[in-house]
Amino acid sequence: MHVSANVAASLDGRLAPADGARAGLGSRYDLDRMHLHRLDADAILVGGVTFRTWTLPYVPEAAALARAQGSNHDPRHGVPGDRSWWNVVLTRGGPVPTQTRRFWDDPRVRPLVLSTLPLELPRGDNLVRPAWSPADVLEALAGCGIDRVLIEGGGGVLGPFLAAGLVDRLHLTLCPRVLGGDVGLAGPSRWNVEDAPRLRMLSCETVGDEVFLTYGREGSRTEGRHANASGTAFASTSGAR
Repeated sequence: MHVSANVAASLDGRLAPADGARAGLGSRYDLDRMHLHRLDADAILVGGVTFRTWTLPYVPEAAALARAQGSNHDPRHGVPGDRSWWNVVLTRGGPVPTQTRRFWDDPRVRPLVLSTLPLELPRGDNLVRPAWSPADVLEALAGCGIDRVLIEGGGGVLGPFLAAGLVDRLHLTLCPRVLGGDVGLAGPSRWNVEDAPRLRMLSCETVGDEVFLTYGREGSRTEGRHANASGTAFASTSGAR
């Protein structure tokens, strides 16, 4: 299974303001690129906090794709009219918004909620485990026939996947803002220098005041981490709540 992540962060590595308020850091150009990444995925994975903040369909939008394709980026086909995307929410059992019809009624969305407690959903599937490690998540998604996963946040989801060496590609947009606070790229995950996940830069592009970075796994560290991937459950304080 191929796992990628796409996030926009401030210059100090923050994904959102300290109060957790909804805030789009990236430019429209960054958002258009996000839709290209979605087009390549079978499933978009977010944590419960992200979903409660952005209860919108996580699918590629045709208008954004047209703008991105017109800017001489990877030429892709448009969005097939009959295609749908798994929208996967990883939550520890906190409330999942069920009144947002724009999400739940969108035929392009195939909802799947991974939780630690049973939840009532307007539609879709709910898989329940006492705890979810990154390997557990990927095993569940593979059972649904999913082959390409895109993580869009938050840091509480991305951090454990990075620690487990399971992120094949990290698409990171550095935005020209400094936010402060604790809502960071890896959530509550902490490492010392020797154990910190190390990535290899694949590309770097500057557009205006934003920097678009793509990183891949570093083979030696990644290979050593796969064996332990199943043992790291998502922290109770993470963005997967």
